[in-house]
Amino acid sequence: MPMNRERILEMINWKPRRYRLADFDRPLKAPGEISQNSQDWNLSFPFAETLVPAFEMVCKVDHIGFRPFQTGSRHYTFLKNVSDEKIEEIKNWFSIISQYVALRDCLGLSFALDYDKEDGDPNKPQTQIGSLRSRAKPYNAEATLETFSAAEELAQACLDFLQKVQCYNSVDTIVAMPPSKPNKKFDLPTYLAIKIAKKWGKTNLSNAVWTVRERLPIKNLALENKLQALENTIQVAPDVFKGKTVLILDDLYQSGISINYVALLLLEAGAKNVVGLACEKTCRNDDNIRGRDGR
Repeated sequence: MPMNRERILEMINWKPRRYRLADFDRPLKAPGEISQNSQDWNLSFPFAETLVPAFEMVCKVDHIGFRPFQTGSRHYTFLKNVSDEKIEEIKNWFSIISQYVALRDCLGLSFALDYDKEDGDPNKPQTQIGSLRSRAKPYNAEATLETFSAAEELAQACLDFLQKVQCYNSVDTIVAMPPSKPNKKFDLPTYLAIKIAKKWGKTNLSNAVWTVRERLPIKNLALENKLQALENTIQVAPDVFKGKTVLILDDLYQSGISINYVALLLLEAGAKNVVGLACEKTCRNDDNIRGRDGR
């Protein structure tokens, strides 16, 4: 479905918005588990966004096509004429992809390395990725050796993810999520984009997407006001992204409106596809709003 501003606003109310397959009840089920008469393996996901394109890009197998359940966001398919060897390949890929957080939004693919707190529970301790991100953010202060050390570890964690999951192999170029302040002293996404592009062998075009005027951090705004606050604050260079598959890097994913808005601008500038990767996913989609279910 084409991305537009209306769909980004609709996305806010989708449920669920994220899932780690390790927490899902076995996506792959053997013949006979769903129906005694079935000779085919059954595959189901909590939602189609991200998970279906990731699977179809990596696991080349005949199937009937993903179909929605009658209620909810779950999608399923039956695999056709699949060998035992192929099933093992799929299981091995699931063992890799299941540890990461799949995000449900308007991007072609959208993942986070981990939650900021263990199991996405705000009452649990910070994850290793969450701790690294905290240490890598100087918050308008001067970057220190500790800042760069943590940022290097985050960049390597992102690179490990990209190389392991394989579904990002079609990416041509990398772009950092533009900072809220044009002249920020140290910007973590920009630093990550430079390091990852160099080691991954991709082009870094972060300088072709920039902030034209300072904006208030949208994490402090109500969900319905976030997109409006982003409008006309970011510009994309014309003719640079035509026909390219672009990866947007960000350190934090809350509601996803920022990264989806930048993706929309890239698509309007001619990008073929836009995918996203964040270091951490907040426990809620609206952490700044008390009492609303953000799952």
